[in-house]
Amino acid sequence: MILKAIVIELCAQNKGRLPLSHGRLLHAAFLNTLRVLDPEASARLHNAQCKQFSLGLLQLRKAAQAMAYNVEAGEQALWRIAVMGEDAERITVLIQEGLRFRVGSIVFLATKIYNTKQQHPWADNITTEALEHSCAVMPEVKYLTLNFITPAAFRYFEEDYPFPNPELVFGSAAERWNNINGEEYFDVELIKQVASKFIIPDNWHGQTRRVNLTPKHGVTAFEGSFCYKLTMLPQEYRALFIVLARFAAFAGVGRLTGQGLGQVRIQYK
Repeated sequence: MILKAIVIELCAQNKGRLPLSHGRLLHAAFLNTLRVLDPEASARLHNAQCKQFSLGLLQLRKAAQAMAYNVEAGEQALWRIAVMGEDAERITVLIQEGLRFRVGSIVFLATKIYNTKQQHPWADNITTEALEHSCAVMPEVKYLTLNFITPAAFRYFEEDYPFPNPELVFGSAAERWNNINGEEYFDVELIKQVASKFIIPDNWHGQTRRVNLTPKHGVTAFEGSFCYKLTMLPQEYRALFIVLARFAAFAGVGRLTGQGLGQVRIQYK
């Protein structure tokens, strides 16, 4: 399975206003642009039961005011897009300099594309086979930190669950891996049981936050930095959980990752 994340430099072509939580607008901008470039791939992504892409929020230079960004013409932004599965290479190669993305009332022009870590630290390109090999040969990891750079939430029955319990984080990553890969690669229930029993939250700082997806609908989410202690994990599971964490850096964590939620960066020592 191919995992690919690209970073796009964007330049606003007109003045406008974006809500603080603008992931829904980015979701529409991504699929609408892709529909023009490759209607079949756009339809597959849109209709897939398990989303095979995740979107970061725009990284703008000016801070939001009154829960919105006031964007001026010529203002620059960064946007990270991750795609996983058989269409990953096909889709990301279509995103070239000169493309235009309409995000709400603002048109952004793609002025530069970063495809590798050497070009930009947020970009990446790897197969799951290579990812597993690199995790298997790395030095022993005792602490794993997930930095939630956008709010994240899980669904628990009919309620939002705004905290990254280990079984939810790693169980959802294993489940999404299986769904995108199209085969039962991980035993999801076993992953949840092992995470619940052997992965200990070591320290964290964060908060809950209400995220308004639309003017009338929102979710209760969390954000912050969460460190997990792995020293109790049986040795045979160590590399496996690092693999799932690194996969989460592409796929996102929790709900609505295609609308900007649950974007993470990982650190380990």
